[in-house]
Amino acid sequence: MLFVVSLLPVAIYIAWVWSIDRFALVSARLLAQMILCGLMTALVCYGLFRLTGDYWGQWSDVVNPVVEEMVKAIPLLVLASRKRMVFFIDSVILGAAVGGGFSILENLLYLLHDDSLGFGTALFRGLEVSLVHMGCSAIVATALMFIVRQAERRSSRLTVKKADASLAILLLIASTALHVAHNALHFNPLAQTVTVIGLMALLLLGTYQYDSNQIHRS
Repeated sequence: MLFVVSLLPVAIYIAWVWSIDRFALVSARLLAQMILCGLMTALVCYGLFRLTGDYWGQWSDVVNPVVEEMVKAIPLLVLASRKRMVFFIDSVILGAAVGGGFSILENLLYLLHDDSLGFGTALFRGLEVSLVHMGCSAIVATALMFIVRQAERRSSRLTVKKADASLAILLLIASTALHVAHNALHFNPLAQTVTVIGLMALLLLGTYQYDSNQIHRS
């Protein structure tokens, strides 16, 4: 039952995000592939962390989120470079899918190592971890979208938009910083989760507004 609880938040969130794709930019097959990629990136990180053990000590709460965001970014970078992720909406959907897949395996592994968790704790942790991973990956995906756009402009000998490039760097730093804050700062769990997820939502909303304005000006 606890396994179902850990999966439910991911399923609901991805279904909701996909439902906002009014122009059907993302196929069900691609969405499933990205969830699978997320599972694979979680497996890679799990292997890396098992190899390093306690090498980082108290710094693991800082190092591990950075490693996770870098590994999760790999399939997203491949998509962006192949022009399979060119708009804000599909970037968010695919980023959330990778993050969701990652959180599925992470939650399951956590439950396997601690099967004494109650229903409420499992539900809260499943929702918290899922939203953090999906939010961070969605932010990273939008950053990579901007980076690839500017790389294409440069290869076409067009002027690189410094604002886009700066925003991409900001998003990459912010997503990693929020993940680190979620892992490393320990205070009221509910307040911490609401704060981190709220900041992610503001970042995504601001990015959406910026991207929409840029498209309308073109």
